[in-house]
Amino acid sequence: RKIPNVRQLKIQLSAAECSVGCCNLSHLSSLEALEVLAESLPSNPVEFSFPLNLKELVLGGLHLPWSKISAIEELPDLEVLTLLDGSFVGERWELTPGGFRELRCLSLENLDVVEWEDATDAFPRLEKLRLIGILELEKVPSCLGQIPCLVEIEARDCKDSLNALVREIGKEQEDWGNEDLKIIID
Repeated sequence: RKIPNVRQLKIQLSAAECSVGCCNLSHLSSLEALEVLAESLPSNPVEFSFPLNLKELVLGGLHLPWSKISAIEELPDLEVLTLLDGSFVGERWELTPGGFRELRCLSLENLDVVEWEDATDAFPRLEKLRLIGILELEKVPSCLGQIPCLVEIEARDCKDSLNALVREIGKEQEDWGNEDLKIIID
């Protein structure tokens, strides 16, 4: 309440702070960029309420269940999302239909997700997808192959089967007429 006009905020949570249970940031109406990192495994995941005008979000170490990502999927102005090691845990991420309406850049780094389930009309404006150190992922949403504005997919330090899925997305994009898509695999 004492910083209502803050536009950028970085929060570093300790294990003790993670046990608080709720972090309501929705009243920060000017907040556009938020980074929330936890230093160690929280005993109870923190519940978040985000401001609706948030444009950039970085999360790491919070160990939230994938079901909690629905609050992020619905943010109407979110353009950049970076999910770092331990931000969400569990083997299955199921997208919400129509989720991430304005998202332009999605980075997934060192997550343990195995299945990334499809949803219709998810990521309609996605331009860049970064997959870094994703070692367990076996299934990606088919909607990634049909996003007309996708310009780059980067896969670094991922297993060969995920690299093959990225190449398949590139082939499907090409079939849809997107010949400008840049695929980076390392």
